[in-house]
Amino acid sequence: MSSLFLLLLLLLGVLGGGVGVYLLGRGRQQRQLPALTEASQRIAGRLSAGSADPELRAELDGRTVTLKLSDAGRQAAATTALPDLANTVRFYFGWDAPKVPAGLEHVKSVEPPNATLVAGQTTMRADDPALSARFLEATTVALTDVYQTASAKGLEVLSRGGYLTLTVHGANFSADALTATMATAAQLAAVLDRLVKSPNLLPAGSKVACAICTDFKKDGEAWVRCEKCQGAHHLDCWRRVGTCGACGNSAHRPFEAPA
Repeated sequence: MSSLFLLLLLLLGVLGGGVGVYLLGRGRQQRQLPALTEASQRIAGRLSAGSADPELRAELDGRTVTLKLSDAGRQAAATTALPDLANTVRFYFGWDAPKVPAGLEHVKSVEPPNATLVAGQTTMRADDPALSARFLEATTVALTDVYQTASAKGLEVLSRGGYLTLTVHGANFSADALTATMATAAQLAAVLDRLVKSPNLLPAGSKVACAICTDFKKDGEAWVRCEKCQGAHHLDCWRRVGTCGACGNSAHRPFEAPA
């Protein structure tokens, strides 16, 4: 058998495998169309399913949110523009995510606040560690909800270049998961906007857990932050233990004081 014939067989095998992968990916995307269509109807969105990566766009809480399915339907990413004050914020949070996005390698690595109580592998990068800690504390409940609704295998939040993107990694997405991803992206953008405008305050109704007793923050209670990791604590809990429940540091500052 000549080397040319062997080369032709190898080439046909590679091409055949590529076509098989493409068809398999298209098949997965086609199976997502009913969920996309139902989600579009629920939120009065505009569905574009003719391209390789289907898109759904809708107005949610006054924000235009665009959701795109990619990686053969295994990844749903919801993106919305940030207001002027927040459009320079660089922030990344990965929860069981594959890797940090390109271009963020030199952004400061930040330890996620212990108060989030997120199970799994987490990564944070941010130019402003205090702002990122408050943002994550205020949005952990929403992120956990969408993670569970989508039966996700990973989740990422990225704020860069004037846009915020929430990416959920999974195998199959229901209409509930798709609408939850889009609604949560709009919510995250609103929280970030409020925090940038009022950097010393948390959004109303946000749930912040004490790093010592794990109870949530309630109005009227005295709270402090660890000066090292920004972890939130009841003042009474800190006085009782004497150190940070997350990192063991012995210095704290008022909870709402500027970082």
